Amino acid sequence: MRNDVTGMLEIGKCYFHLGYHDRNLTVPFVTPYFFLGKDLFPGMECWFFQGAPEFMEGQKPPEFAEDIDQVGIVAVPADGLTDFVDWSGLVAELSENKKLQDQGRFYSQKE
Repeated sequence: MRNDVTGMLEIGKCYFHLGYHDRNLTVPFVTPYFFLGKDLFPGMECWFFQGAPEFMEGQKPPEFAEDIDQVGIVAVPADGLTDFVDWSGLVAELSENKKLQDQGRFYSQKE
């Protein structure tokens, strides 16, 4: 089980959206995001992340929530934070997954 990053998120730090393309969890995908903050727009109780390319280019959050996708920003509800990990979480999960695959097991079968 992944660590809950909710209380650890720091504005401006890099986190990773970690998921898998298959049900056995053998083909991961990793997307880097930078944390921008929580509840940045009225009526949107979410955590906001910006894609690494847009963040590194210095693209700023827009004035209106309707425009967030134009600058690579995603709004993540509380239950979606389980898909985000920090550097340690990324390394730990991928390392454990590799170890299980080397044993002929799947990460989805992890106890």
